[in-house]
Amino acid sequence: MTQLRFALVAIALAAPRVATQTAASTLAALAERAEIVVVARVLHVDERGEAGRRVAFATLERLRGDAGERFALAEPGATGCGRALAGLAPGAGYLLFLRRDGERVLPLVLDARAILRLEPALRTHVAALLGAADDRQRCELLAAALDSPSARVRSDAIEALSRHRGAASIGATARRLVAVAFDAALAGSSTDALAFATLTERLDTPELDARLATAALDLPHQGLRAALRASLARCSTERIARACRDAGLASRPLARRRELGAALRDSLTGDLRAALALDDHRVPAPTPFRAVDPFRR
Repeated sequence: MTQLRFALVAIALAAPRVATQTAASTLAALAERAEIVVVARVLHVDERGEAGRRVAFATLERLRGDAGERFALAEPGATGCGRALAGLAPGAGYLLFLRRDGERVLPLVLDARAILRLEPALRTHVAALLGAADDRQRCELLAAALDSPSARVRSDAIEALSRHRGAASIGATARRLVAVAFDAALAGSSTDALAFATLTERLDTPELDARLATAALDLPHQGLRAALRASLARCSTERIARACRDAGLASRPLARRRELGAALRDSLTGDLRAALALDDHRVPAPTPFRAVDPFRR
């Protein structure tokens, strides 16, 4: 089991993301857990101030279970964390993940991740996840979704795939899709790359190791390079060395190789130093800060 996370975590945590979520509320996780999944149109929103709000829906399509032709959801309080119904627009279509509590129908999770503004790619992706026969098929659908026209679906798919228990079982085609998506993210702007907050530590794919090692030296965005180096540092030293050799990093400028070596200082071994072709086989430790008395002669 590899220790490598192909991650852009350091930057992603510092930047806003439309699809930021916990693993428990990715589309894949919601699709596994929801008793009811429907496409519905908002008929009416009744805002009640501090008493909360009540929203009436008309069902347009049943993907799993049945909430009825018309149903209503209510919640207390004002707009804020833990509110699923705030900001819903009358007449607009939504994809809802629901559960039953006796006779009542409730959002599956208590925030807006359970009620998503409808878009065709989102509906298609969720319907496919609901029809998956097993974990492997579900993860291969997630890999395919990395090329979705929907930014919401793409960023959610990489989050779900990186954490899914079945990720290690995907086949060669799905692994190639992950590699292509990773290349596309790194080749684009830093914003595009941030959508890939985490790839997966479960995939044993040397090609991706080499891509990561190359990006750690060559990516123009300094912050992303730093995040990728941190990801390499979590890999075994043997795997890092192999990735550096496969990526041909020995031919890169010495200053860049020393910079990478410094970032990986705690992991440096003879093999890794050789793979980076560090001439002196040493990486200097940072110079400690010393206070200077300006009045002392």
